[in-house]
Amino acid sequence: MAVNTLYMNKKNDITGQETEGQDQIDWLRSTLADAKGSDRKFIITNHIYPGAKYTGKSKELLTDDFNN
Repeated sequence: MAVNTLYMNKKNDITGQETEGQDQIDWLRSTLADAKGSDRKFIITNHIYPGAKYTGKSKELLTDDFNN
């Protein structure tokens, strides 16, 4: 499963982007919930992982809502 976390980046201009970031999180949660109890396994990949920080700074890359 691939999630485009660039939508969730603090530096991303959300103008005109609507709710793509939250839509992806909702899709991910729904897909995982639907598969719960089955034998399905997933590898989740993304560009920026939750909790990632700028090099040499303590500033996180994703917005707080998506880091949580």
